Amino acid sequence: MQLGDFSAWITVDGVELPQYSTTYTTDGKQATCWIPSEAGKKFAVRWRDAVRSFSTRGIVTIDGVVIRGGMMICALNDAKSKHEKSLDSATKDSSRESASTTRPFMFASL
Repeated sequence: MQLGDFSAWITVDGVELPQYSTTYTTDGKQATCWIPSEAGKKFAVRWRDAVRSFSTRGIVTIDGVVIRGGMMICALNDAKSKHEKSLDSATKDSSRESASTTRPFMFASL
């Protein structure tokens, strides 16, 4: 799904799922769509901002539950920076259950 320079998609086994009935809010700040699902399959939420000039953080909401998102860190071009990192996309594929355990995102039966 594309919204300006921002895109987001769901993958299963590393393959992007097709998106159907994409709709956009009148202010152009939100988009929604439907994706096919198969009970028992693990999935990941991925996103990218093609022209960002700053780090961004994503918040993933699944079935109304907010899951803390991943982060895209842009390259720092400033001479004071000791660590230069650049990630062009972020992926979130699980939720933290405790300090030491995570639970993968998985489609369930309806």
